[in-house]
Amino acid sequence: MIQKVNVPGVGVIGFPDSMSHQDIIAAVQKNYPDIPNKSDKSGSAVGKYRPGPIEMREYFTPEARAARRAAEQDELVSGMKGENIIANKLGTKNPIVSGALNALLPITDQAMMSGIGHAYHNVGLAGEQMLGLASHADASRDKQDAEALMRSGAGKVGDFTGYSVMSLPLAVLSPATLLGRAGLGSGVSGLAGLLTPYENSNEHINNTLTGLGVGAALPVLGTAAGSAIKNSLLGLASPEARALMAEGVKLTPGQMAGGVAKAAEDAATSIPVLGSAIQKARNQSLETFNLASVNRALKSIGQAVPKTAQAGRDALSYANKAIGDAYDATLQKMSGRLDSGIAQDIASLWNKYGGQLPKDKFSQLENTIQHEVVDRFDQSGNATGDAIKKAYSKLGQMASGFKRSGNYDDRTLGAAVKELQGSMRDMLTRNNPQHLNEALDAADDAFKQMVRVNRAARYVGAKDGVFTPSQLNSAVAATDSSRNKAAYVAGNAVMQDLADLGRKVLPSNIADSGTASRLLHASPQGLAAAAATIPLNAIYSSLGMRTAKALLAPQQGPVRNFLAELTKAQLASPRNALLAFSAMGNQPQAPNPDVPK
Repeated sequence: MIQKVNVPGVGVIGFPDSMSHQDIIAAVQKNYPDIPNKSDKSGSAVGKYRPGPIEMREYFTPEARAARRAAEQDELVSGMKGENIIANKLGTKNPIVSGALNALLPITDQAMMSGIGHAYHNVGLAGEQMLGLASHADASRDKQDAEALMRSGAGKVGDFTGYSVMSLPLAVLSPATLLGRAGLGSGVSGLAGLLTPYENSNEHINNTLTGLGVGAALPVLGTAAGSAIKNSLLGLASPEARALMAEGVKLTPGQMAGGVAKAAEDAATSIPVLGSAIQKARNQSLETFNLASVNRALKSIGQAVPKTAQAGRDALSYANKAIGDAYDATLQKMSGRLDSGIAQDIASLWNKYGGQLPKDKFSQLENTIQHEVVDRFDQSGNATGDAIKKAYSKLGQMASGFKRSGNYDDRTLGAAVKELQGSMRDMLTRNNPQHLNEALDAADDAFKQMVRVNRAARYVGAKDGVFTPSQLNSAVAATDSSRNKAAYVAGNAVMQDLADLGRKVLPSNIADSGTASRLLHASPQGLAAAAATIPLNAIYSSLGMRTAKALLAPQQGPVRNFLAELTKAQLASPRNALLAFSAMGNQPQAPNPDVPK
């Protein structure tokens, strides 16, 4: 390498790399004897004389030498425009890697490719050191040689890319447990520290220990950060809260988030003024739960309660009428036929209950068959839609009345009448077009669900027909007609899913606001606390609740869900430990001027 010296009054002169600074000074003094000596402090005019050594020696200070070396390396890196330097010390000594990287040169920045080679070269050099094939001085010189490359943006990108490629296997080796990820991260990052070139044994030990620590910490921190980012993308609302909101239930912030937030909201209900706002919002959640239950039933017939409808009797009346109208509109368009199928069903019913019912109850069944079924058909065996509607409705009313009786025989008679209604339904299916049968199925489904809602609204404690999730759950259990309540036990009974969601999130009772009583019994300190929490009331206003929903339960979709899960998985991956340690361990190093080249 040529040494460049700026000689005052002459300019930059190049000297062989083998010349010492004393030899350079002597050469300058011999060849340029007329140069003024600026180191002379006397200020006298002495004419021509040889220059003093002070200025020349400043050129050889460690700082100056380091600056010159850095400038030369910068010049070398900036000139990487197609020059093949990957195989030299700035890249990699591995001819296979070098050849592969060189093949990409037409489409890749040379400095970046050198950075990639530098990553692989580092690992190889550290291995040589541990095998005694390379010295500490080799590592120091290597750091100095790569210093300019690691200062360039392309070199940094290349170096990081090299370590990223080496870490790819870890992308699929991500243990399910946090402890497993921390252990794997610690192992690979500790190995990276072990395979980092070092100038002395202490640095080698420090690199390894740092790798172990960074590797253990990053998966833990990454998991926490990933969860936080996922929550910011998907919201903090619990799955149960989201399911209820999808049904149309309006929830408070505490009910949405659950856990600690819900507990804090529970405690805040005892604070005057603020507690009133919370209770009012919670009562609204119960009321909208009632409307959601009614709408669940009406959804089968393509309807919903009007937006102006009030929870309780108002909504119940609307729904029951709508379902009745759906039956009427469908049955009037259907026609009946006294075919062989219903004749066989009646005969089977006769034989089945002839031995189960007392004589008087069996006589009632016979009369019901005659008057409510057979007599509805004309002499040709046909029945009009109006006749079918009356028969179907009457059989349903009779079955429900008998089944509610406390008398066992009455309940058995009710079961028989219910089967008779089912036979009528089968006859309609055989003799009517598909679209009418589907409409009748929808009305049946709506009616079946509404039976549960109506029962819940009749329980003691349901204020003006507004029931709690627990009361709906009791109604679901009571109306489960499966053997030994098997559907309810399995969690599959009609409307049980909605009742279960409500019990997990919503309050178990409808409370009054209690504002007056709280203020009446509040201490001066309590009144002061109430005044201080007045601004928090805004959270439970209509605008505050909408804002809370937007923050805690943002609209989800395939793209948002994918990004959230991907972000969490990537941040929790143990490979980040290797990448982070590599970035820490390969920062630009100030060249050591005392290390021989």
